[in-house]
Amino acid sequence: MRFKPIFCLALTLLCGVSQADNQNTDKQKSAEEVYRLVQSYCGACHGVPSPILMPKEDWPSAVKVMADIAKDRLGYELISAEHVRDIAAYYYGSSPEMLGKLPVFPETKAPIAYSMQAFATQSKMPLITDIRVVQLYKSKFPQILLSDAENGKVSLLERKKANWQETTLLETDIPSTLEIVDYDQDGDQDILIAVLGRFFPPINLQAGKVILLEQVKKGKFKQHVLLENVPRVQDVKAADIDADGDLDLALAIYGNNQFGELAWLENLGKGKHQKHTLLDVSGGVNLIPTDINLDGKLDFISLISQEHEMVLALVNRGNNKFESINLFQASDPMIGSIDLSLADLDGDGDLDILFANGDAHDLQTDPKPYHGVQWLENLGRYQYQFHNLARFYGASKALARDLDGDGDLDVVASSWNNYWNEEGRQTLIWFENVGDKHFQAHRMLGEPESIVAFDIADIDNDGRVEIVAGIFKIDLLKRYWEKKVENEKAGAQILVDEPLKIRTLILDATPQR
Repeated sequence: MRFKPIFCLALTLLCGVSQADNQNTDKQKSAEEVYRLVQSYCGACHGVPSPILMPKEDWPSAVKVMADIAKDRLGYELISAEHVRDIAAYYYGSSPEMLGKLPVFPETKAPIAYSMQAFATQSKMPLITDIRVVQLYKSKFPQILLSDAENGKVSLLERKKANWQETTLLETDIPSTLEIVDYDQDGDQDILIAVLGRFFPPINLQAGKVILLEQVKKGKFKQHVLLENVPRVQDVKAADIDADGDLDLALAIYGNNQFGELAWLENLGKGKHQKHTLLDVSGGVNLIPTDINLDGKLDFISLISQEHEMVLALVNRGNNKFESINLFQASDPMIGSIDLSLADLDGDGDLDILFANGDAHDLQTDPKPYHGVQWLENLGRYQYQFHNLARFYGASKALARDLDGDGDLDVVASSWNNYWNEEGRQTLIWFENVGDKHFQAHRMLGEPESIVAFDIADIDNDGRVEIVAGIFKIDLLKRYWEKKVENEKAGAQILVDEPLKIRTLILDATPQR
């Protein structure tokens, strides 16, 4: 079943009104008239953003950008220059000079201490988009799989005595998330890769792909392109969606603005697949197969960002028909949703929703005091209760694992957008589950800063879990791209002048209690 995007209908209904409004002469408006304009235009395709989301100096340019997006979607000017000016004036006059600052996380007496060790090669602009601890084949220690956007490759790291050996498995532009699964059901592990294709404009190009690395013998892989010529693919998950005995694929095709969709790829056998669109929407971060209502059929849960900022369930009603149910909607359309996973955080036997919002790389790129980590408690019958873990600048990922070995789930969270020059800012923190749905925040790592991807597993067989993480230098990437747009040589020179940096690291745990 396909669901028509809400903004299309809203903009269509607004068009007749707006064209008449745009005939008005340029005259001074009352505060009430301007506020009605804000409600009409800014509320046409998403919730009306609060002025407190950005400092006042950034609102005029943001309003113009949103007016340009509306024009691109419709093919003509929806909002007149006069109304753009009035709306910008409203936000400028109603917003703060500066956003408030979050305090640093205090030092605590944590039950675990962590020591950091860099491993593998260094690079000038690390851009690790995913990192997974895997067991692709039998070996003394697990392997580590990297999705490396800087070098455009997926590589495998294996421990060789005191060193790590890195082997390139795939070369592709901007690989994103990885899924390790026996896709062809032949008894060994294969690798699925979601490919963005591009970071920056023009990102409406059909650069996205889904690639399968089929393990044909121990450590040897054959490449299959399962889907291509689509907008940026953010995430891929494998599951038997149609219950026919083979594995299909759930896809979050993030795209950009009006381009994107949530879809699933039906496995037809003999290497053939058919794409089914579930929802025409941009900004899909992931699409997780799960039986949300315990009826024996696979449903989906998805985090949708951009102007939507919501957690959505797609409930399987049979015969490849899915019903859309909104599980959570943020009060504002600019909170920067970026990551979602499922875990039984309260230990009551059902899956809760853990998610992070910390994407500030859009209209205004400063860290935001409303960034953070939170969870939605599953109350049953599609009802969820919001619980705040912490406000955390640039929260980029959150994972639930039992770190301290006490039988309940703790949470680790990373940051990629922060005030790194301020003492005490953390790129990794963890939340100790102290019972009764309460969590205590502890510092974990301050530098090297800017982490998007990490995994939690026992990689040295000592009975304790470690954290393996990859660095993603988003601030350097933005500087590089801005210079490259101005001048190709200037962009290249930035990297020439950059020193080598830690690319991957391990945090080893030592109990303190």
